[in-house]
This record gives sequence, structure tokens and C-alpha cells, in this order.
Amino acid sequence: MVKCITTGDWHIRDSNIEESKKCLSFLVETARKECPDIIINSGDSYDVGGTRLDSLAAKLVFETVQKLANIAPVTIITGTKSHDSTSIIPLKYISAKYPVWVSDYPEQIYLSEGDLNSDPAKLYAPDQAPIDAVISLVPAPSKKYFQSESGIDATNQEIASAMSAIFAGFGAKAQKYDCPHILSGHFSVSGAFLSENRQMVGYDVEIGKDQIALSGAGLVALSHIHLKQQIGSNIFYSGSLFQMDTSEAGQNFGFWIHEIDPATGLHESEYHITPFTRLLKLTYDLTDPQADFKLPFTLEQLNNVRDAAVKVEIKVYEDEVTKIDREGLERNLSEAKSHDIKIIRCPRENVRSENILKLTTLRDKLTEMARLKNEEVPESILTKADMLESMEGDEIVKNAATCR
Repeated sequence: MVKCITTGDWHIRDSNIEESKKCLSFLVETARKECPDIIINSGDSYDVGGTRLDSLAAKLVFETVQKLANIAPVTIITGTKSHDSTSIIPLKYISAKYPVWVSDYPEQIYLSEGDLNSDPAKLYAPDQAPIDAVISLVPAPSKKYFQSESGIDATNQEIASAMSAIFAGFGAKAQKYDCPHILSGHFSVSGAFLSENRQMVGYDVEIGKDQIALSGAGLVALSHIHLKQQIGSNIFYSGSLFQMDTSEAGQNFGFWIHEIDPATGLHESEYHITPFTRLLKLTYDLTDPQADFKLPFTLEQLNNVRDAAVKVEIKVYEDEVTKIDREGLERNLSEAKSHDIKIIRCPRENVRSENILKLTTLRDKLTEMARLKNEEVPESILTKADMLESMEGDEIVKNAATCR
């Protein structure tokens, strides 16, 4: 049985360093307890391409990878160029109990008794230790993979199609060994979900499940999409280690631990959730004529703020700011880990104009303008407004001439 931890999309940057430390420490401690045979990082370790090696982000990534490599061999692939760039390459020089293998192009490597190598002959003598696992590494797809041979254009569709040859080649080589085959990749799979209600369609370079199947891999460990998910029986996105912004509210974040039986394939997969901080954004529009200045701040969603970092955005008329129960809102947010209240003051005339522009009929616009001025529009005027909108141009001219 081969046990592996699969992770990715760390997106470490200086500004999220404390949250990163907390979640990466959980990853390391879990690895120590679980004693995996290999730890697989599928890319986007950094959030900013070209991260300086003397930055807090780089120091944390180096420290974490070294700790992991003292537990088990580590493989890392480069993710999206705008995130990892070349900053990830120096990780291969980390000195630890086990090797750290970094790939920025597709390659296949082999695991045997805690060692990694792209040449299986250098790992063992046939009468001694066998190959424990074959690992295929596929960094973020790029035209550089194919420039020297196929000469294809750099369209997403052409790159995706050309990936089939890479998967098929990996599959043919892996068939020679009676052991688990794990594929680590940084790309989008057709049909994957970007969020719980939004499916991947027409974004980026998309790889089909039938293409991946050419590899014959028993486990496919991916990153690039931040939503943790399983596609089919053996394709897994680990998701991020923590919540990046409020648009990801409601998701879980963490990493997978898989056990693979050499004879029967994927045996068990368990998702471990990190102690991430939930980020919530609550918005209230108090310029709505139906708005209740007390009701919004006692709604059920305020019961969900415990231990979360909460951003509150309130849109209100300038002359009604004092109606906001600021103390009551602060009190209801007391159990949040942190909170930031932003009040957007709107000039009343601007908002009135916006409301009128949203209306479609002349009758409604005249009625709304009168309401804002505390006036009434005579029914005869409204009837004429209806006639103006229902008549053709010639009829309007004819009626105007008759009125004279």
C-alpha cells in the first residue's frame, strides 16, 4: 500500500503570511502523524511570479518544504506562470532527509524506498528494492512543451489536444511496472467546477477526462482550481489551503490523503480540512425604499460570524447615516475574529436619478419623480404619457395639430 498526501494552490504571499503559517503547520503536523510514502504539491506554491527569495513568502515555503522533506520525498511542479514563475526552481536544492523533486516540464519519475529518480536503473538493482510508485509530473500546460517538435500555435485548444501524446507516453512507460501510477498536474479538467454552482466552460486550457485516461494513472492529483472536488473515480482537486477572498465563502479548504493498493488501485481517500479563517462579506442597501434600518443587522446571517473575518458594506443616503444602529451592529459582530465596517454615503439626488433610470415606462418615471417631490401627477397627464408611448410618430403629430 502506498500512502500519499496531495496538496497545491498554496498561493503564499507576504500579505497572507500568518494565515499561511497556520495552515501549512497543520499540513506538516498531519504529515508527521500519517507518515506518507510521498508528498505531492501540484503547483502555485507562490501567489506572485518572481517572488523574491528573501521575502517572507519564500522563507515560509522553503521552511515548509524542508519540514515535509524530512518526513517523506516531495514532488513539486510549477503552476501558472503568473504565480510560480522561476521562483519555485530553487526548492530542489533543499537539503533534507528525503529528496525534493521540482519539475517545470512534463516528466516521469520513480519512487523506491524513499528515493526519487527519472532513471529507474539508478534507483535499485533488480534483485533488491522494487519500484514503489511511478509519478508523472505535468506542470501548467505551455506552448514551450511543443515548440521544438509540433510547431503548433499557442491556442488553448491546440495545447489541450497536444497533451494527449504526453499522457499516452506516460501510460506506456508506467505499464512496465507493477506498482501504483500517480499523475500530478496543474491544469483544468473539462467539467470541473469553479464554485459549487459554476462549472468550467471555455476557460483556460481544458483537458478532457478521456485524455487523462490515456495515462492509465490510478490517481490524478491536480491543482489550479481552488474548489476541492473529485471528478469520476480517481481525479482529485485538493483546493487551496485557506480561503483567499469572500467569493470563496462556504467552501472547505485543505488537502487529500490517499492510499493506493498496487493490485486493486485507489483504496481510500480522505480530505483533511485546515484551521482556515472564514472570510465573510455582508452587504446592505439602505437606500431601498423598503429598507428597515434595524432589521438588516439582526438577520440570520449575522449568526454565522463566529471566528470569521467579516467585512460589512452599508449603502445609505448621506442624510440618513445617523439612523444606522452602529452599536447594535458592533455588538452582533462581537464573536467575529475581526470585522471591518464600510459605510458608502450616497448623495440623495444621485440615487434618485438612478432609481428613475431603472424604470421603463414614462408613466412610472413621472410617478416616481412626483413621489420624490411629495407631489401627485394628475391622471390626465399620466393618460397622455401612456398615449405618447403607444402611438406612432405620425399619430402624435396629427393629435398635436388637432389640439391647436
